Amino acid sequence: LNEVLPGMFMRAREALLSEPIDIAVVEEMSLAIYRCIAITFIRAAVKYAYKVQVSISDDSYSDKYHAEGYTYWRAMSANIADANETAARMVEASLMWTLSPATLAVDMYCQAKHALEAAYPSLGLDCSMVGDFKDSDPNFCGSRCSAPEASPLPVAKLSSGESGQGCVGMSSEATEVVTFCSVGEQAVGTECQQCRVGWYNAQEGGTCT
Repeated sequence: LNEVLPGMFMRAREALLSEPIDIAVVEEMSLAIYRCIAITFIRAAVKYAYKVQVSISDDSYSDKYHAEGYTYWRAMSANIADANETAARMVEASLMWTLSPATLAVDMYCQAKHALEAAYPSLGLDCSMVGDFKDSDPNFCGSRCSAPEASPLPVAKLSSGESGQGCVGMSSEATEVVTFCSVGEQAVGTECQQCRVGWYNAQEGGTCT
């Protein structure tokens, strides 16, 4: 994700700055970015849910892991609820921050994991995209993830032909910013272009003319 996500933002920005705005590309990149962000927070929520369940089974409940797992879950819970409300309610019920070691389900991680996996098709994700937490056995909950294969994430190609990987203003091999634009210009990918008339230019503190 660290390799592909910056390129998606760059491609979306390029499409927004084109004349006319390339709506199809903006929508494609927006959806891809959403999928990447969902993967990130699902991985984090599942990781800490696993740690909580293990801590409970070891009689060493960790409120720190519980807080982290619930916080990561809440970062994208609304988006998941929009795609699959049933799954979101199940995850919320299993990770709820008000639960204590006495009221948390002994299989709370497995409940959350299975609910999220059931939501993968609605989110445009699959098992290989999200993967398994490195410290857990894929069969820990009795069965492996079996969500159907999703369409692959798109490769963000800039109009220049570059892959768009890396951060804005950086080449794919650079370790520091290499593109600096003058006043009245804006960075588009790795190039400087004239600021669009009527747009606000932070460098000049006013609209472009």
